[in-house]
Amino acid sequence: MTRLVPGQSYKASQFEKVLKSNIVNKRDLRNISWNGISDEHRARTWKILLGYLPTNSSLSGILRRKREEYRHFTSLYVQQYPSVRKDNDQQLIKQVRSDVQRTAPHIALFRIKR
Repeated sequence: MTRLVPGQSYKASQFEKVLKSNIVNKRDLRNISWNGISDEHRARTWKILLGYLPTNSSLSGILRRKREEYRHFTSLYVQQYPSVRKDNDQQLIKQVRSDVQRTAPHIALFRIKR
């Protein structure tokens, strides 16, 4: 049975229980995520559900490898498709700005001053 921490909702305690286990049960995580994910748990939950993070507790090495892969593939893309990158830059920048503002409006870094 999950113990509630004072001031913590039942749903938050469920997220804590699932995310802190040695092996995260994706089915349980998906079920408790169905009606929404709190800001506190959103990033890690989505990374696990999308397969970016493993369901076991060996995160640090995997995150380092994923970040190295990302840097490698983005540099390859820029080298191989410079004209495509330039054509899509404006559309991409506009979409990213819009998405960031909607996703994390409470973070000052992501607010666009006009």
